[in-house]
Amino acid sequence: MRISQRLHTLRAYALVWVVLPMALILMATTGGGIYLYQRVLTSILVERHKQLASVAAISVSEVVDGYGRVLEALAGNPDLMSGSVEVRADVLEGAAEALEIFNAGVMVSDLVGNPLTYAPESSPPFGDRVPLGELLEALRQETGPVFSNVLADSRNGQELILVAAPILAENNQITGALIGGVYLRDAQLSEPISRLQVGADGFAYLVDRRGTIIFHPNNDQIGADFSQRPFVARVLAGGSESALLQGQSGEWLLAAVAPVASTGWGLIVQESRASAVAPAQVYILAAIIVALAAAAIVVFFSWQGVRRLVVPIHLLHQQTARLARGEPVEGFSAAGIQEIDALEQAFVQMANQVASYRAGLRRYVDDMTQSIEDERRRIARELHDETTQNLLAIGRRLEYYQGSTVDPERLKSITDIQKLVGDTLKGVRQISQDMRPLVLEDLGLVPALQALVKAVHQADNALPHASFDMCGEPQSLTPAQELALYRVTQEALNNVVKHSKATGAWVELAYKPDLVEISIRDNGCGFIPPSSLIEFTQRGSFGLMGIQERVWALGGNFLLHSSPDKGTHVVVQFPLS
Repeated sequence: MRISQRLHTLRAYALVWVVLPMALILMATTGGGIYLYQRVLTSILVERHKQLASVAAISVSEVVDGYGRVLEALAGNPDLMSGSVEVRADVLEGAAEALEIFNAGVMVSDLVGNPLTYAPESSPPFGDRVPLGELLEALRQETGPVFSNVLADSRNGQELILVAAPILAENNQITGALIGGVYLRDAQLSEPISRLQVGADGFAYLVDRRGTIIFHPNNDQIGADFSQRPFVARVLAGGSESALLQGQSGEWLLAAVAPVASTGWGLIVQESRASAVAPAQVYILAAIIVALAAAAIVVFFSWQGVRRLVVPIHLLHQQTARLARGEPVEGFSAAGIQEIDALEQAFVQMANQVASYRAGLRRYVDDMTQSIEDERRRIARELHDETTQNLLAIGRRLEYYQGSTVDPERLKSITDIQKLVGDTLKGVRQISQDMRPLVLEDLGLVPALQALVKAVHQADNALPHASFDMCGEPQSLTPAQELALYRVTQEALNNVVKHSKATGAWVELAYKPDLVEISIRDNGCGFIPPSSLIEFTQRGSFGLMGIQERVWALGGNFLLHSSPDKGTHVVVQFPLS
């Protein structure tokens, strides 16, 4: 069956319009569910990182505010406004324990940044090593402590931040500033961030108002400029935010930022999405497996349901084709579907009626065939006993007259008549032989078939090539079977000579363990066989139809193969049982 024909079968339609759409719907539903699950999971993780960033930012803010409160409390001491350097130094010395958090030192300066007093005295004031202008300008605009961006100590190259609290006079006018410095690499403000757990490969870091790193798990990154990184740029705009973004190496990252109150700094939490969703991948994989298993089960049972419809209809189609070809119809097993079972029962009833009609017709054909064979024998006997004898007698008389005359003209006429009588006698004997194959009755099937092949090879319109072969051990056949094989071969060879335009014919008789088979093949023009040999009768051709009916009447099989320009092949089989 060609592909175009297969695509128009009921099975193909059921597959394309029922099973395939259902499988696609299930796959789309599964894929959509997994996609939505991934989106929801990502949203949850983004929100989780936002909450982590907010909590960590509050912790950092509390630590930073502690720095500011220490300076603010000390800046309220009126002795810091004393004109005596020793008094101011005593104030700082008395608060030395509280000021230990400022590991870069503390100093009292005027409003232009000139150091007035500093502690510890053994360390030079950092006011000479870092710019204070921006910090003091911010201090004039605020009423509480202010915090600088990341600065670099020109003496040792370490990064630090400065915290400044205003020193106020009695009229609340700023008269100076109390400034503390904190080196970042061992600052206490990093402790809340260090304790923060952000998945397997996540981390948090702190940036100032310019995008410079204040704290990072990798100390080498402290002081690095991250202002050009996409998410850090959002930090500089202020506010809290979380998003899924693509990192510099192309991986997808979950990032969230939260502002650190009163500083303008930002705390950023970052984690790779692959690491964040890894724990959920097991459930996603389980969901995929369950969905695929469910889809497979649904498709399997759908296909089984379709097969329950397709298989009986396909069998019904096959049996209908067998009925149309005149072959016996096989029984059906119940499909379990009421409508199909009813259709099969109706078909079986119809097939039984057709079979009964055909059985009667075949009995009639058998009787007719027997009558025709009997009539052929009678006519052949009369031709042999009367016509042939009369022609022989005429020949003898002509020989007598030929011997009693010497007239040349009469001798010539008698000779012509003798030739005509001889040709007629030969034709009558051939007709008698065709109607009653004495060689079949006297010598058997094989010599009779050899005689047929020899005749078509030696006739006036003879075939250039004609051969007979036999294989297998000869078996005993019924007279009816032998006669049928003889008549089939006779009819087939006549068709080869008259219609096929062939140059050769090959006849093969094969005895097999359970059947005998006769095969007649030619290399003629061939034809396209109809779906049923009944069509030949509509054209007025009854030879092949007669062969088929004769073979079927004896319980045999008749096969016909032919195609244009490839010759014709006729096969007849009879069971030996």
